[in-house]
Amino acid sequence: MINREAKAGYVRPTPTGETRSTGVLNYNSVEGQSTAMNAQVALNADGKFSIDTAEGGGRLTSSSTSRATS
Repeated sequence: MINREAKAGYVRPTPTGETRSTGVLNYNSVEGQSTAMNAQVALNADGKFSIDTAEGGGRLTSSSTSRATS
């Protein structure tokens, strides 16, 4: 994650369409600073997940890598 504004906040990955997780990943309030994050997220029946962000948090950009395991 790269915070594009000087605002702190969080992201919360959750299986799409299911109850939101109680766990969150926090990020700092330094503009332009990269923050490494790692999470294991269950997928819904369609193989999807969603990311919820803090209201009033920074504008974020990210890249993701996914790997399916059995």
